[in-house]
Amino acid sequence: MDPSPACSLPPAGLRERRAVIDQIAGAALRSRERIPGGARLMFTGSDDTELALRDLIAAEADCCPFLRFDLERGDDELRLDVTGPEEAQPMLAELFA
Repeated sequence: MDPSPACSLPPAGLRERRAVIDQIAGAALRSRERIPGGARLMFTGSDDTELALRDLIAAEADCCPFLRFDLERGDDELRLDVTGPEEAQPMLAELFA
């Protein structure tokens, strides 16, 4: 059985996570585009940004196991593809929005 597409964080944890996401986005997000099943997010390629994204991916894996995160480093940028089931698309639309 697939995990239910609902975040398991309590409201306070969700607010804290949102603050982390907003901080990363404000500091490093370059662009965002829709891809099949989710979103492609492009970030500046700093080591600090990569570490922050890897920490976020690990944290999200605990509360949202139905999402898939693929992080790749390019020459001067980081590409994060986030995908999930159809029921999770509204949540993905708000991620790094």
